[in-house]
Amino acid sequence: MKPRHARALVHRIERATAEALGQGDPSPPQPTKLLVAVSGGADSSATLLALSERAQQHGWQLSAVHVDHGIAAPAIRAAFRTAVRDLTERLEVPLVECAVDVPGVAAGEGLSIETAARRERYAALSRVASQEAVAAVVTGHTIDDQAESVLLHLLRGSGLDGLSGMAAAGVVPTAPLSADTALPPLVRPLLGVRRAETRELCAHHCVTFVDDPANEDPAFTRNRIRGEVLPVLEAVNPNIVRTLAQLSTDVRPDRLLLDDLTRQAFADVSQSDDRHEIFLSRAALADLPEALRIRVLRFAVTRLADTPSHDRAHALARLATKGGHRIDCGGGVQAEARGDRLRIWRRGPAGLRVADRTSQRAEIDTPENRVLRSPSRAGNPASCE
Repeated sequence: MKPRHARALVHRIERATAEALGQGDPSPPQPTKLLVAVSGGADSSATLLALSERAQQHGWQLSAVHVDHGIAAPAIRAAFRTAVRDLTERLEVPLVECAVDVPGVAAGEGLSIETAARRERYAALSRVASQEAVAAVVTGHTIDDQAESVLLHLLRGSGLDGLSGMAAAGVVPTAPLSADTALPPLVRPLLGVRRAETRELCAHHCVTFVDDPANEDPAFTRNRIRGEVLPVLEAVNPNIVRTLAQLSTDVRPDRLLLDDLTRQAFADVSQSDDRHEIFLSRAALADLPEALRIRVLRFAVTRLADTPSHDRAHALARLATKGGHRIDCGGGVQAEARGDRLRIWRRGPAGLRVADRTSQRAEIDTPENRVLRSPSRAGNPASCE
């Protein structure tokens, strides 16, 4: 990568971050604490590089977080950890390390590794963000990730929610830490950046990154989309990645409007709502248009776990309108109809409520899980070209 191309890429990431944060061109810059999720791969490393280079101009106070999912072999996990430590030390960015037991959660709750990894990763990011009192969490999702996500949802029969893909600005998709704790904002400034560009930027700055061997495993559907489906589509449309990303951009306003209507309707039909159990009025649900009723029910389940599948969402809608036996909504969530009340709740393994399970997890903020570097001065990373 030529120096001018590297500067242009950094500027694109800078501009996307500022726009997602709702920042103009403050003078003087306002201090803003950002938590950057860094895996040790090229995408997240390039994100931290770019933000570090422009942090002073915007008043961004950077810290990094590395989540060990406990999935890969110990040597691979160590390589990721070393890459992150080397980069954060070089950039003088404080680092928080934490570990989650994805295989244990997946086995205990009957989840796929992919689903458990996503849930536990975002839960960890949310906890660290709360502890660090940051303005936003920043991730390194690229336009390639966006295209893969749209195709993945399309293959699963998703509606607008899936086709709208990932937003450049939103909230961390996880359950709140407590009833009075807001979810931290989430920023994805690389949604206009190709994956190849992040590798080139890292090479330009002599940053060592790690390629995850799991990304080559065809057992994961996303990997087959990346390695088999997209190359075929690119032979038909060389711009398919940007085309799919544009599709997500085009449908997102429609989804946001439906989301607003769904939240309003949920508030109207909700009789009781907390982190573990939700009661909805069956009569009020029956008065809703069918499309809105299903969205409200999916929204209710999503407040407790991952979004239910199409079949489970429709089974829940039948339970709400016609009654019947208790049903499984996935992710440990169950539902039953009693009189005018539809009860939706989540239980952990061995009958433990979720509140009991989470209290048994190791705290992230412990000496063995936390590595702090010197305060960031966020200097310009040197080029090796």
